[in-house]
Amino acid sequence: SAALHTRTVAIFGSTDPVATGPASDHAMVVRTEIACSPCLKTHCPKQHFQCMEKIRVEDVLTAVYEHLGGRAGAKE
Repeated sequence: SAALHTRTVAIFGSTDPVATGPASDHAMVVRTEIACSPCLKTHCPKQHFQCMEKIRVEDVLTAVYEHLGGRAGAKE
């Protein structure tokens, strides 16, 4: 998406969006601030995976809507 300058909404849980985030000015990151994130693990060592579970569908939809400027299918 970065090469094509496509707007992107990326969802991050256990990974660090600063280190591995989308390399584009056209990207928006959705994540939940919790003490154990980012842990950089593929399996939750605390057995709760709250970094992903606490991200609400509504939060992602709001980010998508805001990032597209309220226009479905909008591209920059």
